[in-house]
This record gives sequence, structure tokens and C-alpha cells, in this order.
Amino acid sequence: MDIHNPVLPGYWADPGQFDISIYNEGPHLQKKDGRYWLTWSNYDTRDPRYQIAYAFSGSVYGPYEVPENNRLTLASAHAVGTGHASLTNYGSDWYLLYHRLADPEHSLMRETCLGVVQFAEENTPFVVVD
Repeated sequence: MDIHNPVLPGYWADPGQFDISIYNEGPHLQKKDGRYWLTWSNYDTRDPRYQIAYAFSGSVYGPYEVPENNRLTLASAHAVGTGHASLTNYGSDWYLLYHRLADPEHSLMRETCLGVVQFAEENTPFVVVD
């Protein structure tokens, strides 16, 4: 086993080295406008910071550019636990399918949601989850 895999650097690294505040679970890869969008969930579903993060690359093999504020889903006081997302397009619009906690005060049951991907300054993507 080659721990210095040139295609996926660090692939065989010790999983104990992962910082779950950066990457935790639920990856999805989508190509849009010639760039690859990688989305994933970070932290734990019970953590208020648990949201969908993203990075871009011109190649499926990377390197991936992680913007300083790389949260795709905007923070919300009542829509929490947004994670495990998939991007898709319909016509000229892009959508994010994701889950969130249905009743966060009483259970960890999740509901499936659909949000429109919007773009702010400098083409920064975001999804309103309220």
C-alpha cells in the first residue's frame, strides 16, 4: 500500500489525523461550469455548527480551493443539522438537496429539503435554509 498516493494525497493517512471541523462526512462531487464542486458535512449533526461546506477545483483530482467562508448553507436559529447534500440542476437553476433535523429539541429525526443555490458577490454560492 502506497501512503504517498499521487492521485489522492493522504488517502491512506491515519484517520485519527482528520479534523472533523474541516471534513466529517457525506461527500458529493458535481461539475458545474467547468469546475468541480465538492460538498461535505462537518462537525456532528447535534452541533449547531453542523453545516454543508464546499470547495472548488478545475480537476477532479484537485487541488481543491477552500474559500475562507465555505459554508453553503446559511446559519439559521431553527433550521439546524443541515447536511448530506447533493447538487443538481434543472434548466438554468441549481438546487441543493439536503437534510435537517425535523424537531431538534426533541429528536434527531431528519427531514429532506430542497433549496435554490443563490450566488452573492464574487459568485459565492449559498442556500437559505429557513
